[in-house]
Amino acid sequence: MKSHDAIIQDLQENFQAEPSEALRNKIYQSAMSNSAVRFTARRKFGLRAAMIAAVLAVLSLTAAFTHGGEIVAAVQNFVMEIAVPQDSPVKGYLLADKTGEFFAVDWVVDGENIGTHRGYVFNLDEESGKYTLQNIAFDNGEMVLLKPNGAGGFTLREGETISLYALLNVTPKYADDVGELVQIGCFLDGVLYETYTGKLASGGELYTVEAPCDGEFMIYITNYSVTLQNYTEITVY
Repeated sequence: MKSHDAIIQDLQENFQAEPSEALRNKIYQSAMSNSAVRFTARRKFGLRAAMIAAVLAVLSLTAAFTHGGEIVAAVQNFVMEIAVPQDSPVKGYLLADKTGEFFAVDWVVDGENIGTHRGYVFNLDEESGKYTLQNIAFDNGEMVLLKPNGAGGFTLREGETISLYALLNVTPKYADDVGELVQIGCFLDGVLYETYTGKLASGGELYTVEAPCDGEFMIYITNYSVTLQNYTEITVY
């Protein structure tokens, strides 16, 4: 049986004749054109899973499956180290994982904890009744949580509402110029209360978030697209 390193070497040799940029484009296009991969991305398992599936399709590695679980780890490493497109934020935009305060958020579906979102908290100063985060970018599965500076969150009574305005920058080639898939809602005591899941239009959208109970809520937006999302503005008021 081939070792993990040997499988990695085989994969690399298969692509020596093809420029890395062409390879990346091929894998990305394969991922985007494969309905199963698109569904996986929408289910929020991330770009890594999409790229692994795409590599398997591109390489046609049927014979390699005789090596059992080794191929999974090998392909995963190969994709992440060599073949995954490295999306960059729009010039002048900052990555949330470099500027926000890390905050792990349990990802619960139908009462079952199936993973953890990488959350980044931003403490925002109030200006004319609004709290605004500008020129921020974050990746698939990542979440930005907004709250007033010096407070645990926005104080709301049950049934009260607060507004979130989000404006995407869709100029990068990897962006969807029609809009990007997101989830928006509020967060309290380890629980996410979803308000909206769907496409955020490229021209900007205004959402109303309703408090399910009394408390200090952080307002969140999660990237459920398969690529980096760039926001010119995210405002809570």
